[in-house]
Amino acid sequence: MRWICKADIEECLTEQWRQSAKNALAEISTADTTQKRKNILNKAAATQIWRDFYNLLPDNLKKKCWYCEAEEIRSDMPVDHFRPKNKVEDELESVLNHI
Repeated sequence: MRWICKADIEECLTEQWRQSAKNALAEISTADTTQKRKNILNKAAATQIWRDFYNLLPDNLKKKCWYCEAEEIRSDMPVDHFRPKNKVEDELESVLNHI
């Protein structure tokens, strides 16, 4: 696993991105069913947040998976290709049931 310095990421994020992420978190936090959460995650705006995040990253943090350091992977977001965030239903449901 690669060492990723949180400070390097924090300093590259714009206030506009932070506000978009805060709004998305607020929206998904108020969804009271799995289907509503899925619908939110499937919206184009939900994926745009991660595309914007990637574009803001410094070049030294791009082009390699943060977990396995693979450079040639079958994903449009090479920093995180292990599991789609909107397809981990069992884990999400389990976590939300314990809150």
